[in-house]
Amino acid sequence: MLKLINIRLTKRGLLLGVFSISFMLSFGQINTCEKAKLLVESITENHYNPRPIDQQFSEYTFDYFIDLIDEQKLIFSKEDYILLAEYKLKLSDEILNNNCEFIELVNTLYFRRLGEIKSIIKKIDVTKVEFKSDDNVVFDKQQAFFSEKERINNWTNWIKFQALTNHFSKVDSVDNSTTVSKSTIEQAIEVQSCIMDGIIKDSDFVYESYLNAIAQAFDPHTNYFSVNKKESFETMLSKETKSYGIEIAKNAVEQIEVVKLLPGGPAWRSNLINEGDVLLSVKGNNEKKSFVCISLQEATYFINSTDYSTLTFEISKKNSQNQEVILTKENIDVENNIIQSYVLEGDKKIGYIYLPSFYTAMEMDENSYFLPNGCANDIAKELFKLKREGIDGLIIDVRNNGGGSMLEAVRLSGVFIDYGAVAISDQKNEKPQTIKDMDRGAAFSKPLVIMVNGFSASASELFAAAMQDQNRAVVVGSTTFGKATMQRVMAMSEEDYLKITLGKFFRVNGKSHQNIGVIPDVELPSYYAKLDMRESMYPSVLGNTEITHKTYYYPRKELPIASLKELSKTRVDTNEYFIKVNTIADYLYEQENYVSISLNFNKFKLYYEKRNLQYDEMTDTFKSTSFTVHNPSYLSDIRQETETEIMINKQTIKNIENSIFISESYNVISDLINNQKH
Repeated sequence: MLKLINIRLTKRGLLLGVFSISFMLSFGQINTCEKAKLLVESITENHYNPRPIDQQFSEYTFDYFIDLIDEQKLIFSKEDYILLAEYKLKLSDEILNNNCEFIELVNTLYFRRLGEIKSIIKKIDVTKVEFKSDDNVVFDKQQAFFSEKERINNWTNWIKFQALTNHFSKVDSVDNSTTVSKSTIEQAIEVQSCIMDGIIKDSDFVYESYLNAIAQAFDPHTNYFSVNKKESFETMLSKETKSYGIEIAKNAVEQIEVVKLLPGGPAWRSNLINEGDVLLSVKGNNEKKSFVCISLQEATYFINSTDYSTLTFEISKKNSQNQEVILTKENIDVENNIIQSYVLEGDKKIGYIYLPSFYTAMEMDENSYFLPNGCANDIAKELFKLKREGIDGLIIDVRNNGGGSMLEAVRLSGVFIDYGAVAISDQKNEKPQTIKDMDRGAAFSKPLVIMVNGFSASASELFAAAMQDQNRAVVVGSTTFGKATMQRVMAMSEEDYLKITLGKFFRVNGKSHQNIGVIPDVELPSYYAKLDMRESMYPSVLGNTEITHKTYYYPRKELPIASLKELSKTRVDTNEYFIKVNTIADYLYEQENYVSISLNFNKFKLYYEKRNLQYDEMTDTFKSTSFTVHNPSYLSDIRQETETEIMINKQTIKNIENSIFISESYNVISDLINNQKH
C-alpha cells in the first residue's frame, strides 16, 4: 500500500501531503487506467472513511463520470448510453485490474460524437431556420438520453434556442421585430462550433474527468486536480496573489471579455484597458495564444499561469480598434477578500460586516508558526473602528461564504468568546482532538447575529455552529450547506494532485452538521429553499454521525430564541417582500426541475419576459426604513479613496439598505438587545 510520508506547510500556504519521490515520478509517467488504480489505492490508504471498492462504488463513478462530460445529455445518444452502461457495475474490476477498455471506449466515442455534432451544426441551413413552429427545448433533471434521430433534431433546436436568447438579450422593451436575423443564427452556429473546437482540443478532458469521478465516488470533496486546477484552488484560499488585476468572463457571443478591473491593479493603473474590452490574444515568452476560440477555463489558466510574469494583451476596444497592452503581475489584495465594516443607525446602532470567504495570508515565522494575518485579524481591526462608534451590537454576514481556512474560523470564534472549546476534530488514525480558543478574553462581547444561507459552507458552518453552541450569537437565515469535512491537497506528481478528505469536524457536544447543515435559530424565507443545492444532493456524501469526546466549554446564558423566533415570524408572515421571496422560490423550483421552452418567436418572447420579471423582482426596490447606513468615522478623514472606491462604497451602502434579509436581521438583533435590558 502507498505511504504518506509527511504533511508539510508550503509557502503558498496549503497543507500538502507528499508521496515518495519514486511514486511521484512513476505516477506522472503512466497511463490513465494505471493512474486510476494508484488513485484508488492512495485514497483508500489515506481517506477518513474509505468506501469499499464494490458495485456501489462502480455506480457512483459511472454516474459522476457521465455527468461530468455530458451533463445536458446532448453528446451521447441513447444507444451510446446503453453500450456504456454495460460497464456501470464493473468499473471496480476495471480499475483494480488496470483494464483500459472502458475509458478508451468512452474517449473514442466521445470525440467521435463531438466531430459529428460539429458537422451537424455546420450543415444547418440558416435560410431554412424558422421560429413559427412549436418546436421546444426541454430542461429536465430526470431526462434520459435521446435516440440518434432525436439527438440530431435537438442540436438544431439548441442552436435556435441560443439564437433566440442572443436576440432578446440585445433588444429593448419596445422591440417590434418578428423573427431572429440571419446573422444572429450564424453567430449561434459559430459560437457552438467554437465550443466544440475548444473541447476537441482538450485531449485530456475525458481522462481527467474519469480520474475526478473516481475520486468523487469516495465523497464529493475528494477530487483529482490537474496542475492548473490546483493553482486555482490555492488562489481561492489566499488573501494576496500575483495578478494582472482583471477578471474575465464569456459574453453573449462567447468572446473573452474584461468584466472587472481590480482597483489599484496593473490593468487599472495602465489606463488602457476598460471593462467591456474583448481579449483577442495574449503573448508571453514569445508564445502567442489566440483567445478567439477558447474556453474560459483555458483562458483563465493561461493568464494565471506561473510560467508568465509579463504578458502582452491584444484587446479590441468598444470602438473596434485593436490595441496592445503590456502588463506585469503584482501582488495585490484579492478584492473579494477585503473586509469593510458599516454602521446601521436607527433606534439601535448596529455594526455590519460581510465576510465573503475565510481567507488567510498563510504566513509563517521562522519556527513554522502561523502568523495571524487572515480574515479573523482583519475583522478584529474593523471591530476597533466599530467599537469607537459605540455600536450596540454586531451583524456578521457569511451568506454565500463557501468556506476557506478552518484555522481562521477557529480564530474568528475566539474574537467573540472568552476561552474554551469551539469544535472537535476527528482524523484518520488519530484520537479526536478538542479545537480550542487559546486566548483569554473576547474582543467583542455585545449582542451578535450571524447571517447564513444554503451557500454558507465548511468554515462558515464551523463558525456559526460554534457561536450557536456557546449561546454567543443568534444565527439568522436559512439552513447552511452541510459540509463538516476537512481536506488536504496531496501532490501525486508534478502535474497531478489529489484533494482528499482526511477528517471531520464535530460540534462541541459531539454532534455534527455534516449532510444536514447548521439550522438557524431564526429562519427566514429563501429564494433557493426548494432547490437541491446542498451537500445532501451528492450520492456519495458522507453521512451524519456523532462522536463521544469530553470537551470543556463555557456557554453563556441561554438566548431568548423562542421569543426572537415569534417576533420575527410575525413580521415575516405579513411582509410583502418576504411573501414575494416564497413566490419566486416556487418559480425557481419549477425552472430547476423541469421546463419546456417553446422556440416559437412570440411564445419565447413571453417566456423571456416572464423570466426577466422574476429575476428583477429578486432585486426589487425594497428600502429599509429602520436604519440608515454609513461608514465608521474613525480615520475616515485621512483615508484617501479613488473615484472607483467611492463608487463601490456607495453601491455597497445601497445594497445593504435594499436588503430585506439584512433589515430583518437588524430587527432580530434589536429585539435581542431589548430583551436583555429587561
